[in-house]
Amino acid sequence: MDVCLLRVCDRGEAAVRALPYRVGHLAERLSPDTGPERALRAVHAGDLFLAAACVHGEAGALAALEAHFLPKVATAATRVLRDADAASEVVQRLRARLLLSEEGRAPGLAAYLGQVGPGAPGCPGRFTPRWSAAWGCGSTPCRSCPEHRPGICVQVLQTEERMRGRIGGMAVGWAVVSWLAGGCDARPPTGESAPLQEPAPPVGNEVPSDTPPVPPVETETPPRPPPSDNTDVPPTPGPWPQQALLDYTRAFGVGRPQSVGLDEGLNLWLLDGNRIGVLRPGDAAPTWSTGIGQASQPFGRESLAVGSTVICGGEAGRAYVGYRAAEMRRTDGVSQRTYIPGPDEPYYTPERYAEYQKGDLDAVRLQPDGTVALEEHIWRTTGAPNAGKRLGIHNTNDFHYEEDRSVFSCARVTRGAHRGDLYITTNHGVTRLQGLTYNSHRHPGWYLVTTNPDGSRDESLQCPPMHGLGIAPNGDVLVANEQMLGVLVPSGKLEEWDREFTWTGPTPWRFKGFNEALNGQAADDLWRAFEQTVSERYYLGSAAYGVWAMTPRSRSAGNWRKLAGLPTDGILSLKATDDGALYIGTEGAGLWRLEPDGTTLAPVREVAGQRVLQLVYEPTVTPRMLLVLTDQGLTVLRGP
Repeated sequence: MDVCLLRVCDRGEAAVRALPYRVGHLAERLSPDTGPERALRAVHAGDLFLAAACVHGEAGALAALEAHFLPKVATAATRVLRDADAASEVVQRLRARLLLSEEGRAPGLAAYLGQVGPGAPGCPGRFTPRWSAAWGCGSTPCRSCPEHRPGICVQVLQTEERMRGRIGGMAVGWAVVSWLAGGCDARPPTGESAPLQEPAPPVGNEVPSDTPPVPPVETETPPRPPPSDNTDVPPTPGPWPQQALLDYTRAFGVGRPQSVGLDEGLNLWLLDGNRIGVLRPGDAAPTWSTGIGQASQPFGRESLAVGSTVICGGEAGRAYVGYRAAEMRRTDGVSQRTYIPGPDEPYYTPERYAEYQKGDLDAVRLQPDGTVALEEHIWRTTGAPNAGKRLGIHNTNDFHYEEDRSVFSCARVTRGAHRGDLYITTNHGVTRLQGLTYNSHRHPGWYLVTTNPDGSRDESLQCPPMHGLGIAPNGDVLVANEQMLGVLVPSGKLEEWDREFTWTGPTPWRFKGFNEALNGQAADDLWRAFEQTVSERYYLGSAAYGVWAMTPRSRSAGNWRKLAGLPTDGILSLKATDDGALYIGTEGAGLWRLEPDGTTLAPVREVAGQRVLQLVYEPTVTPRMLLVLTDQGLTVLRGP
């Protein structure tokens, strides 16, 4: 008996080196229906102790789960569902079911017994009742166990059609995973099973605390879902001219706007200070409207906005207009600079409360005569504490924190499961919108630790302004602030956007780090653009340090290489296209194209202008459209 116990512990330690385990944890999970020695021999110690360490939040264990087990779930789910987006959601839901607790229920991994049958070392006929209850899978039979080794059995048990008002139905698979002694095939199951329960809403991540958590250092890269096949709707040429290159400033008189965008109806939106223009298909020239929404007052620090920033198309006939506001000032009695006391709370003043109405984002609507009218100053959010408060964009978890005030970039999702969603970057983070409702926010921040004269330490969360924003081919959200960058995996639910568990769901970071080859953590890299090409290589553009290519070597570190051959290090915009190229918008050297080989560079001399302010890609038409906005106006390139 003692020898058997020691062997079990040795197996567990060998499988998960440096992870703590307790004999008591093992004893609680031995089958009561067999003798102790037989039960010990049937235990798969590596899996058991790994599961226990995951439940306790051990960084190494979580990394092992992500690197060695969940990829098998993704592979099997993709094979069964034949839908990469649905398979990705299966993995995300399952991850939450394994690692998160619900009211009245511990994380699913806490119930793992380390054995797959009634003490038998071979393939079981059925899961043990306690193990089955942990997953909500009843007594589903394992189909085959060819060899005695740790493995994953994935069975997709149910597919439901979830209707989404924005884009129609989306098939979402539900999965049950069993930690088995032998691998199981992915054939359709014969048993019935209850669907996975959804995790209870965890505490949001954005309300500052006295002792902020420090994310663990990760050494493994997460599994990457296959890119979307981008077959939402068969592309058509669309209503715009199909010339390979056309100067819209000359052809349609759009002038030299500061920002442009296309909505789902392919209306072209233009922003120029306090003016909003729309060029509808078939129009000879845009129709301009002045003084809409936040621009109804003259721009200034004490006004509704200091100025306008960016415009982005939404659903057909709708656009979103971003504005800038001055930074919040500190006030007596309030320690947090961005904190605004509400009515009947200590230190409340009407003047400070009015700060909520400044900057942020307007939704505007195209009218039948081509003019534009304010639809709504965005205020609806998913957080319960904010219900009914018409206070613009602020922290979804607690309306007191007015952190997002200035909008810098925007991107509409043009394909995939989340088509129609909008993302904006601000002075603080990245906010997600669906229609007129938002969830704010996420950011790849870090903690600055300072030591006081008395020896005590202060920790301050560093979240500098965020300009870099892109949508990866597989739907990941790419964000970069002045110092850090991150890759987020969005879930299907808007309310889950701000839920922070770092590497786990429901909206995990695929990557979060900084360019250690360029600067230290606290130095500004001045990122202005972030894209991923179809080759899966990431590119970041800096206002001062050029273009950098990055391939992750872990979740928090990458292999970095500066792109050679550009005549300037001032980069304002980037855009990856479906042919594998990367277009580079510079400050002072015009537009450049990087070929799919990642090394061949050439200027696009046909595009007028030396400052490339914005690049907008529309892949829903063929030939594709690339809008190039420069200091000389708007040019549209059309290609494969």
